[in-house]
Parts: sequence; C-alpha cells; structure tokens
Amino acid sequence: MPVTQQIIKTIVRQQIKEELVPTNQKIDSLARDTDKKFATVNQRFDVVNTKLDKVMEIVVDFAGQVKKFDEEQTVLSDHVSNLTDRVEKIELAIN
Repeated sequence: MPVTQQIIKTIVRQQIKEELVPTNQKIDSLARDTDKKFATVNQRFDVVNTKLDKVMEIVVDFAGQVKKFDEEQTVLSDHVSNLTDRVEKIELAIN
C-alpha cells in the first residue's frame, strides 16, 4: 500500500473518531438516563408487588374465614333441622 494512501486512511480514521466522540458521549448519556429510569420503574414495581402481596394475604385470610363461617352455618343448619324434626315428632305425639 502506498504511503500516501496509508496516510489518507489514518487521517480519515482519526477524523471519524473525532467526529464520533460527541455522538458516543450522547449515546452514553442516554444509556445512563435510561438505566436510571428503568431502576426507578423497577423500584415502583417492587413497591406495587409488596402491596399486592399484602392484599393477597388479606384476601386469602378473608376467604378462609368465609369458608369457616360457611362450614359453621352448614353444621348449625343441620342441628336446627334435627331439632325441628324432633319438635314435630313431639307435637304429633302430643296431639
């Protein structure tokens, strides 16, 4: 390769590098800003997830209590039905 061509390539490469410095700096700055924004969004998601976990605990506890109440109602209903049957038998026996 002739010396002149080598010198021209070197000068062109150096010029391109110098021209790209502001662009690279801008890209780096945008990348840092984007990273900060993603970090902020992730922190907010963590807060939301923590709150959702608490809500889910409350919902699960409430559902358990409703199920327990329903089971108690079923047992009490059966007792009332048995007592009603006994009262009807006694009424029939008296009459």
